[in-house]
Amino acid sequence: MGGEIDTSDNDWKRIGIKWLVNQGVSTVLLFLILVGGGYMVYVMVPKHLDTIQAGYKEISDRHDAAVAKMADSHEKTVTRIIEAMRKDEPK
Repeated sequence: MGGEIDTSDNDWKRIGIKWLVNQGVSTVLLFLILVGGGYMVYVMVPKHLDTIQAGYKEISDRHDAAVAKMADSHEKTVTRIIEAMRKDEPK
């Protein structure tokens, strides 16, 4: 199935093309699957994980802002209640 590759030629593209042409269909498909899998592992998965992490960071930032707003509102409410109680204290 495989032919001889002339390694005296230093043009790696030409050597690669000769090798590819002399391979069977199943070998070429396996090669393409491996290249695609490598692309997925080294490029697509990290990009996807970065997108997920950015989403979680945005949710966390929104949550922190909402908690700070509620804490401020609670503090103002407690302050008003204490001031109202002090006004009604007998002197």
